[in-house]
Amino acid sequence: MRLLTKFRTIGETPHQLTDLVTARHFGYHHVLQIFLAISIILTSILLASCTSPTLSNIYLLSLSYENQPGPLHNDSTQLNPNISSTFSALAATSLTTHIRIGFLSFCLSDATATEPWFCEHHAHALATFIRGSSSDGDDPLNIVWIAKQFQEEGLFSGLWIAAIILMFACLILLFTFPRWRNSSDTDSLDQGIKLFPSRTVSQWALAIAVLASLCAFVSAFWQHISCATGAAMVRSLSYGTVNAVVGPGAMILAWGSVCLVIVVAVGLLVMILSIGVLEDLLRGLMWK
Repeated sequence: MRLLTKFRTIGETPHQLTDLVTARHFGYHHVLQIFLAISIILTSILLASCTSPTLSNIYLLSLSYENQPGPLHNDSTQLNPNISSTFSALAATSLTTHIRIGFLSFCLSDATATEPWFCEHHAHALATFIRGSSSDGDDPLNIVWIAKQFQEEGLFSGLWIAAIILMFACLILLFTFPRWRNSSDTDSLDQGIKLFPSRTVSQWALAIAVLASLCAFVSAFWQHISCATGAAMVRSLSYGTVNAVVGPGAMILAWGSVCLVIVVAVGLLVMILSIGVLEDLLRGLMWK
């Protein structure tokens, strides 16, 4: 949107306006672009969790055998209270330390392995690795299979990918916003300067940012609920012999990305409303 104003009418001299324009090299939309870029980076790291030993600390859920399972509380709903001892006896023979689950990969730490973490995209490769490194085929409670089932049935990365695409599209639209221009020509300053971005582009950027916020929020909420529920069910169904831990790093990345993209959406809304108010104010000053 091109806004032509007579600057002397609103009390600004051309030289004062030139100083103002020169000082404003860093615009409001640049802050929004930085937030979007950080959000994209956080989401990308989240999706790349457990794809390499370097990213083994970024995981959604960790499953490991307990060396000394604690005693279970007696409950009248347990019709077979002795089953826990059976699970404890099986888990005591395990050498597998634990497995970490990401959106696209798994990382395994095995007591017989030379490397601290062995990461693969497919759980079948982990099972083959365990069979090759241990003569006993060491995974008595099949936590590798449990990890595979959890990833296939409890996780979904499609909305995160959609959020990244939408955030990138919003970032591109913000690059089209006009910058402050410095002109030494007094006449050109008297004619006006392009202060505000296009209303259409701003509204499209806002719509995309809101949609990205919804995708990111639903994904983070889904991830949080799935991991917390999965951890509770694994601990209960294994009678305390398998320890399940929700990855704190993945949760921080997920909700951090959500907060940043929501800030961008709110920032765009405030910008559009503020520009509308300024347009009305400047039109009123021009007619005086």
